[in-house]
Amino acid sequence: MMKGTLAILEGTVAAIVFAIAELWIIASHPQTYRQTWQRAREQGRFPFLAFPKTMNEKFTWRKLFDHSPIFTRISDKLELRRWLEETGLDLKMTPVLWASFSPRSLPAEFMQGDFMIKANHDSGSAWPMWKDPPDNEALVADLEQALARDYSRMSAE
Repeated sequence: MMKGTLAILEGTVAAIVFAIAELWIIASHPQTYRQTWQRAREQGRFPFLAFPKTMNEKFTWRKLFDHSPIFTRISDKLELRRWLEETGLDLKMTPVLWASFSPRSLPAEFMQGDFMIKANHDSGSAWPMWKDPPDNEALVADLEQALARDYSRMSAE
């Protein structure tokens, strides 16, 4: 009888601690929580960041609590490549042929051919150059528009 009561008490204390942690997350990071809530509701779930279970919840938990500089390095596609080179891991990756903050510096040879142009800061902007490549000015305008989006603020990062 005592063991059962103790187990219930321990479970109750744990539930209270996690509930307090969840309330702290909601109060201190409302925009992040709101976005997590929207994603979870699309999946038919109720988010619980204090005890994350889904990949999105785990990534959000890391954004909130993991202040290790390595997490920042491996979150950036280009920086991850540099880190892998530094660590000596020999992984096969698609080569990066050009990187710049200015689409206007795009070399002419990448305007058509077997290339993919991809913005580093999001997952939705990619331009395959082998299939109906846009004219130079239209492409540069698209790239500048993509780079102007600040996903860090939109995603509360």
